[in-house]
Amino acid sequence: MEFTSGLLGAARPDLDPVQLEAFTEAIIGASERLALWRDRRPDITAEQATSHLMKLFAPSLTPGH
Repeated sequence: MEFTSGLLGAARPDLDPVQLEAFTEAIIGASERLALWRDRRPDITAEQATSHLMKLFAPSLTPGH
């Protein structure tokens, strides 16, 4: 959690501590669920799953969003 929180905090210094914690939990939770989804979808590569996740979260990694 600290690793993700540190990266997110560096990308989004505008987040207050509660927002940073909530966003970190959301990213980790979505990542865990996507890993479970991939277990059921052997046709999806790790790179494809990562791409899907980044398309979801990338807009929120820019301050002002």
